[in-house]
Amino acid sequence: MKTSWQKKWHIWLLMIAAALMLSMAGCGDNDPDGDDDDDAPTIPPAYTLAPDFSSMGGGRAGSAATDPVAPAEALKLPDTQTGGAVIHGSSCSQANYTHAALQVGFWNTALWLTLAVPSWSFVEAFNHDPVLRDDGSWVWSYEVNRVGVTAELHGAFVDGEVRWRMYVSKQDDYEDFLWYRGTSNLPATEGTWTLKNNPTDQEDWIGIEWSRSIANQTWQVTYTNIRTDDDNEGGFINYGIDGENDYDAFYDIYNIVDDNLVQIDSNTTTEAGRVTNEVYFGDDLWRYWDANHCDTVAP
Repeated sequence: MKTSWQKKWHIWLLMIAAALMLSMAGCGDNDPDGDDDDDAPTIPPAYTLAPDFSSMGGGRAGSAATDPVAPAEALKLPDTQTGGAVIHGSSCSQANYTHAALQVGFWNTALWLTLAVPSWSFVEAFNHDPVLRDDGSWVWSYEVNRVGVTAELHGAFVDGEVRWRMYVSKQDDYEDFLWYRGTSNLPATEGTWTLKNNPTDQEDWIGIEWSRSIANQTWQVTYTNIRTDDDNEGGFINYGIDGENDYDAFYDIYNIVDDNLVQIDSNTTTEAGRVTNEVYFGDDLWRYWDANHCDTVAP
């Protein structure tokens, strides 16, 4: 049975992570406006604002330079038709794997419910060419049909970095709402985002820090609750690909109310992994599963 803090925490999780199963297309090669797009700032990777926890197939994560598969790819969501276990030709106990997969499942739902508009507005930018304005800034303008809004992503070179602003409008509802803002370094290997809640509740809500190594194809993103009137202020989720051989993906969730850290490590190729959750299991020991998702001892 979930404790009250877990229910509350998962509700907050539902507010952090959206836009699952997002697919990305690269920027177009044509330049209808005649601007030299090569001079435009590099948009940060899609996963910094639109994490994809739904790519659950086997295989190593893709290139960190573009769209690596999220670490949860090795954690196929439990099949509700089989009572929450994904059976790989076996009737073994899969309690450890199932617990880890359900943590991902909560995020899966969470992301879709609340971050659809900001996530889709960001992803759509990759399908369009920017226009250079007289003030030296670059603007990507487009419609986001999936969520019924128009968006403008502004990127400007300021003091040796890129300053980003996303303005979203919806007909007869709101206009030029600054939904999120951020900065990135010039090679787009690290940066931050700050998201507001929604057009009717414009408090800063989520702070994001991200970094990546293009050469090593590794990356990490941390989402932190920065809302000052929220009991979970300071709680965070940190996930990414670290390139380790045994468990190349990690996924950590910290609940500040109960001072509890849920950690999930997995191998995106074999699907073996481990999880620790002191509040749920009653201790801080790792629980393991093998390539068949069966409970096992430490390898």
